Amino acid sequence: MGHQSYGGHSISNKPSSTGYPASQAASHGQPYHNNHMGSPHYVRGGGPNSQLISSPQGSVAPSEQVPVPAVSTLAGAFANQRNKSEAEVDHELQQRIRIIEQAIQEGRLQEAMIQWIQSGRETEIFQRCLCRYSPSRFDSLPPLMLLVVIATISKDLKPNPRLKEEIEWIEMAVRTFGENIPSYEWEQQGFREVIQSALQTLQLLVNKVRPFIDGIQDGYPTDPFLANLERSKLEWIVRTSEHIAQSFSGIRHYD
Repeated sequence: MGHQSYGGHSISNKPSSTGYPASQAASHGQPYHNNHMGSPHYVRGGGPNSQLISSPQGSVAPSEQVPVPAVSTLAGAFANQRNKSEAEVDHELQQRIRIIEQAIQEGRLQEAMIQWIQSGRETEIFQRCLCRYSPSRFDSLPPLMLLVVIATISKDLKPNPRLKEEIEWIEMAVRTFGENIPSYEWEQQGFREVIQSALQTLQLLVNKVRPFIDGIQDGYPTDPFLANLERSKLEWIVRTSEHIAQSFSGIRHYD
């Protein structure tokens, strides 16, 4: 099995071979000043033909000064280009969300998850789309896909308005993943790579959840976003993740 990466974490059998395109949002993040450098309207200094902003000493001839209206026009063009780019990025995000929602409605859950994890906008899509769905709707996903779900949510897990929903999704994925361990044919999936990926993902999850438990000691959350969390659920996630990791270690030693 090939050794691939999801959400910044090594996961085997990356489903990207399905050919779903990654989000192009990153292409819109290029500095806009690069686009203006080649423009004849870009204001540069130092050359014989350069146009200069008016000097406070008044040493620049009036004919060499850039009129204020020209500067305003250039600034307006810059703002329009930036706004257009942001609008395009938002359009791509909305389009990706529509694809995911349609896949979910048609029962193509794995396809929906692939679109999500390849989007480059995982946090935004979860907060604007996936958090509205019950996690139990996705408990039929294959174990490896569940592992990817855990990794994708865990990598940016921190206090936020949708933290409760993120924890609920993680709880579902950990529980279902653990239940499938005994019956899953791990050897056919690239045994050692999968085990290593699982151990890394579960350790990441534990490291992310422990601070939440510490933050609600004695029932007084240190962060308002922790107020809606159940400490017992967080402790269960940590305890179960550690148990799964131990069982994987046993399988690895047996091999």
